[in-house]
Amino acid sequence: MNRKELITERYQKARELALSRAYRDVFGQHRGRTMSQQMVVADLMDFAKLLKSSVAISKISGTVDTHATMLAEGRREIAHRIINFTTLDEAQIIEAIRILNEALNENV
Repeated sequence: MNRKELITERYQKARELALSRAYRDVFGQHRGRTMSQQMVVADLMDFAKLLKSSVAISKISGTVDTHATMLAEGRREIAHRIINFTTLDEAQIIEAIRILNEALNENV
């Protein structure tokens, strides 16, 4: 790894750790949330249907509504991000981001 890559990697890790701390400042840390933070996280989980299927069925045709399903999946992805940043420890977050970045780079 050359010097530029090393600096970039260190910057990314520092940014990810700062971002993790920022999420925890806003949403609280799992098992340490204030009542307000618990209410907000619960509302986000409900809104995002985090514990339900994101597949949406059209009330008119009775078939899968792909557009509504994609919208629901986008909401779930955001809720997952919040939950992950406030539940996982910093090393787990960095590893998850690394794996995600590798997967994204492979699909480009």
